[in-house]
Amino acid sequence: MRTLDSMNFPRLDLLKVDIEGFEVDMLAGARTTISTCRPVVYLEYMNPYNGDNSKVFVEYFSDLRYDLYYYITPIFNSRNYFGNEVNHFAGLWSFDMLCLPKEKAVVEGMLDARKDVGHCSDPELWRQVKFKYF
Repeated sequence: MRTLDSMNFPRLDLLKVDIEGFEVDMLAGARTTISTCRPVVYLEYMNPYNGDNSKVFVEYFSDLRYDLYYYITPIFNSRNYFGNEVNHFAGLWSFDMLCLPKEKAVVEGMLDARKDVGHCSDPELWRQVKFKYF
């Protein structure tokens, strides 16, 4: 395995991370890349393997001058592509965090990870999110 820092990316705009509990390890080897390239980062903060990493991510990205938001979505999308009406995933949610460099983007309609608890009871709330990338 290699760290992201060892790859010496000249540019990185988006980093999406869902690696089943290894997000913290990945970030340890990506600090220089994230500091230099300032990508938008989207990662899973809660999973069944190691629980809630939101505090770790808030600390890590706050030091890098990022804004942090919870992006909590139900696993079942009632407007899914195939029009399936049966929800086999009732009660299951995806707990992700959107990390935005202050100088590159703004977002509306999401919970601030520094102030709010990462909980959502409205399965349609995520549809109201507005994102603007500069």
